[in-house]
Amino acid sequence: MYARIQTVDALPDRADVDAYVDRLVVTIPTHPGFAGLYGLRSNDTAAARLVTLWDSAEDAMALPDRTRAKIGPRPVEPDTDLIYEVRDDHPGVARDATPMAATMAWWPAMDEQTAAVGRTVRRERLAPAVCAVPGVVRVLALFQPDTHEPCALGLLTAPEVAEAVRAAVDAVELPADQRWTQSPDRFERYQVSATGAGRIADAVT
Repeated sequence: MYARIQTVDALPDRADVDAYVDRLVVTIPTHPGFAGLYGLRSNDTAAARLVTLWDSAEDAMALPDRTRAKIGPRPVEPDTDLIYEVRDDHPGVARDATPMAATMAWWPAMDEQTAAVGRTVRRERLAPAVCAVPGVVRVLALFQPDTHEPCALGLLTAPEVAEAVRAAVDAVELPADQRWTQSPDRFERYQVSATGAGRIADAVT
């Protein structure tokens, strides 16, 4: 599976943008290879992210052209637009719930050997602890093949679940040379404003 993450650093408060987002969340799920959609709005800034999931890299790459062909040009161009490999997809104990909040964590670029150590620690130690936290819907482990940066997307039922997740990660005992996996270089919190099922009205400010 692949993830395409398109980011607008400051999403304008305009009617045409809202209307376009409404069309996006019903149009993108009709594209071949579609596997999921999450619209994220930052809790701290005006930034917004559109995370879409795809069965293949080709389907992820075709997203803009396919969408433009159906609903026309987008009113705002993304500031960044990257395709990630989905290295792991962990369901949480709230896997059947609609996510209302999300977190994203990034680690610095790393070589394959270091990345392999991080993947092993995440799969065997950190992911089981996180996915057992009440309110965790899903955790996606991503890797950007050009920048070599790992990223983790956590989907949660409520913003306060993020604190419980952080406590669960900190509580995992790791050897000194593996503790870096518990400390991302960057950590951001979001509200989930839309999913593949449509816009979440209560989450839109």
